[in-house]
Amino acid sequence: MRPLQLILTLVVFQLFGANLMAQNTYTYVSDRKFKDPTDLIGYNFRPASLEIPQEGIKEDLQAGNYSFGLSGNNLYVKGDKIQGVYNVNTVNTTEYGFIMKIINARDARLQGHLKVILNSQGQVDALVFRRTQQEPEMVFFQKIIDQSFEEQEKQYFTDIHEITIESNDSIWGKIFRPFLRINPSISLQERLRKADSTAISFDKITLIDEKVRTKKLKENDELPVIGDNESLSIDTISNIATITQTVISYRYEIVVETILTDKDGRREKLSDIYKIRSIKEREDELAAIDEPRYQIECKTEANESLFLFLLGDRTISSFTAGGTTFWARGY
Repeated sequence: MRPLQLILTLVVFQLFGANLMAQNTYTYVSDRKFKDPTDLIGYNFRPASLEIPQEGIKEDLQAGNYSFGLSGNNLYVKGDKIQGVYNVNTVNTTEYGFIMKIINARDARLQGHLKVILNSQGQVDALVFRRTQQEPEMVFFQKIIDQSFEEQEKQYFTDIHEITIESNDSIWGKIFRPFLRINPSISLQERLRKADSTAISFDKITLIDEKVRTKKLKENDELPVIGDNESLSIDTISNIATITQTVISYRYEIVVETILTDKDGRREKLSDIYKIRSIKEREDELAAIDEPRYQIECKTEANESLFLFLLGDRTISSFTAGGTTFWARGY
């Protein structure tokens, strides 16, 4: 496996396992939009407050005290008295969002539900969890992002409609800083942070190659004729003419970089470098206004296909490599 692909697999185990790499961070209402139940797969919610209306309980939570993550047919729940793995029987769309009917994987007598409450923008405001029908509903609220923190992220991450790609060749020199990383095959859906330093660079590298040839000049010889991109120098002592030809070519690369921080605080920079052989563009004329309309396929020298997706105004919405899609902020 490539280094980045390996690390994405490790992130999945950390997100849903016992040692959560991101357990000291909340998830925010504004992090992403959920259009249908499949958008929930791989996402790990870490709410900021809890209410149990029937018992008059209201309390703030430390980040990671409770978490809810859907992976395949299982709901992974972390938190006091409700922790466990729950089989998901059904997921349905409702007027308020979605509802999952769940059964505890170790005790089939524990049958309950998880309601996902969406706001008018399709973002998750709250999660309503009931472990069994005999227990009261627990309402978990997502955190509202602080305005100053949101402004910092806005300056760092690439927003939808921010980077315009006028033509295929104009991708070179651009840097895309994604906000979400999604890989359905390993049930990964991760909200990135500035500290991850995840960036996708489209690099055009100039290569300069100089070829030198010499000629011994005899008396009364005419100077050699030089062509384009050639220069001539004469050593008058030895009567040697040196002709230097400068050949300029270009190499095209796409570099995907990220920084992993493990649970002990150790940081490691990882990257994949793709050497690009050719690019071509396709258009989906039936795409909706908020869906990718243009697809730029970048073929690597190893015959892999990478895809850059543009909205109808030709701005970057996402990039896909190795089964992982990186989305701009605002998706």
